[in-house]
Formats: sequence, structure tokens, C-alpha cells
Amino acid sequence: MIGKYIKGSAFAVGILFLMGGVANAETYTLRVDGLACPFCAYGIEKQLGKLPGVKKLKTNIKSGTVTVRTAKGKKLTKGQMSKAVKRAGFSLRSVK
Repeated sequence: MIGKYIKGSAFAVGILFLMGGVANAETYTLRVDGLACPFCAYGIEKQLGKLPGVKKLKTNIKSGTVTVRTAKGKKLTKGQMSKAVKRAGFSLRSVK
């Protein structure tokens, strides 16, 4: 009886751990005015990459968006992202 409880508890803890790891990471989609070329993408990724907690960046020039993924437990503010985009020479239109 106790063995079943321990196995069940370990399984539940494992599931919660896996779910927590995914839930704690944040993903933002930034709509940016002025993205036109790979050089533009490099400049904006360089500035956004300096923000604390940024783990992965992906720029889509065609749609004018940048996807920002943070490390577990890290969040960014719209102000932080807006300043980084402005430093790169672009305008932040929206954040989702």
C-alpha cells in the first residue's frame, strides 16, 4: 500500500516538474516597424539578446515580427522590449 503511494507521488511530482518547466518560460511576439533585411534582423536580435533572461530569438522579416523566448522564471516588460527595439533603430508596434 505504501509502495503504491510513493510511486504515485513520484509520478505526480515528475509531471508537475515537467509542466512547471514549460509554464515558467515566457514567449513574446513583437510586431516591429521597419524590418526589411537580414542586417535589420541582426541589429534587433543583438539588442533584444542583451535583455536579462532572453534565451532564444527568431526574426521573421516577411511578417515584421520577432519572437522572444525567455529562460524559466524570467519575464520581460513591454518597456524593456520597447527600449531594446528603439536602440536598434526600430519602432515597437505591439507585443503579444
